[in-house]
Formats: sequence, C-alpha cells, structure tokens
Amino acid sequence: MFNYFKKLVTGYSTVKRQLSGVECRYLYSGKPVFFDPFLMIREFMHRAEDKEVQHLPLKVPKTELVPLFSLQGEQDAPSVICTCTHRGNELKVSRFTGKDGLHPFSYYHFEMNGTSFGHFRRKYDYGAQLPELAQKLSNLNQSPLDNSRYQWFFTSTKGEQVFLEKFGHTQIWYFTDSEKLNIWRIS
Repeated sequence: MFNYFKKLVTGYSTVKRQLSGVECRYLYSGKPVFFDPFLMIREFMHRAEDKEVQHLPLKVPKTELVPLFSLQGEQDAPSVICTCTHRGNELKVSRFTGKDGLHPFSYYHFEMNGTSFGHFRRKYDYGAQLPELAQKLSNLNQSPLDNSRYQWFFTSTKGEQVFLEKFGHTQIWYFTDSEKLNIWRIS
C-alpha cells in the first residue's frame, strides 16, 4: 500500500535487488530496466585495459568535453534510478533514454554521495558516430589517433578518463574521478 501512495506522489515504483552482495533499490517509471552498476564499472575497467585499445593522454578541460558528448533529451527525467550503500558511501546511478536524431540512446549518470563522477552513453547507431567523435576529441586533445582501431582510452593526470568504443554501437564512458570509480569496483 505504501508503494502505491509513493508512486502517486513521485511517479516511481520501487523494487529492491541484491547485486554482488549489496542491496540496491530501483525506482522506475514505466517498464523497468534493471541494470547492474557494479557490472558496468567492471566491464568498463576490463575493456579499457584491453591490449587493442589505443591509450592517449587527456589534455582537454572538462568544460570542452561535456558538450562534445551531449545528446538531445538528456535533461528529461530518468526512467530508472538505482541507489545503494557500500562501505559508508552512497552510489546513485540514473538511467535516461531518448532519441538523438534518428537514433535512440541510453545514458547513465553516476553519483557518489551526491557528487557526479561519471557518465556512460550508448547511442544505438551501430557505431556510425564513433569515428567522428573520436576525431573531434583527438583534434581538441592535439593527439594522433589510430583510425584502424575502434577503442580509444584518454586519461588525465587529474584522474579523468574518457573511453570511446564501438561495442555494437557507439559507447562513451567518461569518469571524472578514478578514485571514486575504484571504490565501486565490487565483484
């Protein structure tokens, strides 16, 4: 009964799930899409370490990075919000969906203790936009890009990480703080 009234007020339903030994609470509207934020972080770290990935230094300031990867409709309300607490820290990952031109996308926003520390965007375009984005970042960054690859990992001395890849579709990972990322690498 409580969930019914909560949904009337917030527009979201609630479900709890155990993921990697941590209780996660999902708030969702419409059809639920239950994602595993811990698995997402592990996959990011695993794929970014692949030997086929071109590693480059990241010299571009955050103010120039964020607009480069923005998609139309990212400001809409999230369709799913996952929250959990581990080792005294709260993780909140919000999932947004929308359309950028002809292509649908999903966008995940990572927060720890109320502070944003990462984003993941998947544009369902079969990787069509990836070379263009990689070249734009390469030009801004003033670093040579190996165009024979479809995975580029940029890291800064401040702990920022940008990983562009074609994993079926165009995928962009951007984390502003690698230390916070390591806290959530739960197996």
